[in-house]
Amino acid sequence: GYSPEESLSDSSIGLKLWANIEDRNNVNDELKQNKDVLAREYNFVKRSGEVTPCIYSATSIQLNNKNYILSSITDISEIKQNREQLEKASRLYSVISHINQAIIHSKTKEKLLDEVCRVAIEYGKFRMAWVGEIDEKTKIVNPIAIAGFENNYLSKAIQISIKKEPQGRGPTGLAILEGSSIICNDIENHPIMILWKE
Repeated sequence: GYSPEESLSDSSIGLKLWANIEDRNNVNDELKQNKDVLAREYNFVKRSGEVTPCIYSATSIQLNNKNYILSSITDISEIKQNREQLEKASRLYSVISHINQAIIHSKTKEKLLDEVCRVAIEYGKFRMAWVGEIDEKTKIVNPIAIAGFENNYLSKAIQISIKKEPQGRGPTGLAILEGSSIICNDIENHPIMILWKE
């Protein structure tokens, strides 16, 4: 966010570019020992105050008998975001691939569902995965396969219903009633989860 003139008019300390001043001090110590700093990842503060990951390189130079630090800072936030999206897509592909293998090799429904949950944890990196089955008489969704950090969430939590009642207004009940995917990215604070909070 700084112009070339502004960047040259003050030091990185004066411009308050370093998110962690200890990083700058460590770099300075290395440069004093005539070591170049090449392609290190550090967090820097933009003019707006936003902290962003950057690649930093620096070397010591001497001009007119004065010592200077010549450095470059490259914003890599977009690259990292793209990398994270690629990693998510790769994990999803791995999950689908392993589930397809489970479908081929599992001899029973129980074995298949257990394997699906295990794959979601191991290859999808989910914290917990479960499969439920609807009891047609009670309209309650009963867990029949679980993997990961369940922590009594399903065994001791309020029963999940598919009726038009509060117990049926959580993500699972709504997904079944509406026939669509329900995404909840903030289980702790989302209103849809209020009945299942401790």
